[in-house]
Amino acid sequence: MLKALKIELLKIKGSKVLFIATLFPIFSVLQGVMFLQYVKRSGESFEFWRMLFSGSTFFYATLLFPMIIILVFAIITRLEHINNGWNQVLTFPIKRKNVYLSKLLLGCIIIFLNLAVFSIGIIIAGLILGGDVNIPYNIILGKPILAFLSSLPIISFQFFLSIKFKHIGVPLGIGSALTLPVILVINSTKYWIVYPFAYPMIAITPNLVTLSEKQILKHYLMYGISGLIFIIVIGIGLLKFKNKDII
Repeated sequence: MLKALKIELLKIKGSKVLFIATLFPIFSVLQGVMFLQYVKRSGESFEFWRMLFSGSTFFYATLLFPMIIILVFAIITRLEHINNGWNQVLTFPIKRKNVYLSKLLLGCIIIFLNLAVFSIGIIIAGLILGGDVNIPYNIILGKPILAFLSSLPIISFQFFLSIKFKHIGVPLGIGSALTLPVILVINSTKYWIVYPFAYPMIAITPNLVTLSEKQILKHYLMYGISGLIFIIVIGIGLLKFKNKDII
């Protein structure tokens, strides 16, 4: 498994996937900074760190973060789809399971890196803007971790599509089409639970008001559904991959 992961790391050296994963969150942080400055000018009272975090997360969690997941898995599987690269990979003296899981693990590491850059960027920006040292780490670090856990259905689904379809446009197109309605879905307190692409936004949003018992139960249910979908989709994908023909 470690050998397979090292091979995957070597493959992405020449790609822009790490650049994309680390650069895009910075734009969201800058958006949060502008939002904070706007609120300051309005003269309204606000909680500095929560406002900076909230301003940074809206566009990031609804569109940017899901799109990064889509791009990451499309890019790390593209090399094998070019010039029948799977034929070479599947003849290596490495178990197919390890090839499959190493790609999945690499994608998850890059996505987690993306979230880490996002959190660290908010902390640095906040300190530069004069935020106090009582940083709410449970929100700025904890919420992105929950966003990662809630994004497991998206990760598994996009990984499955990226492995299955040779043309990169298929996973990109399907993923983008499923991401766009998120802004509408999150406004429905009743139906968001059936739309996993909305989970990261629900998970990362600070609870500015006290949640009802029913809403809290839905949040716990969301993580359970996320884990279940991940296990099922990755399991099905692994079985198909192990039986994949070399053409």
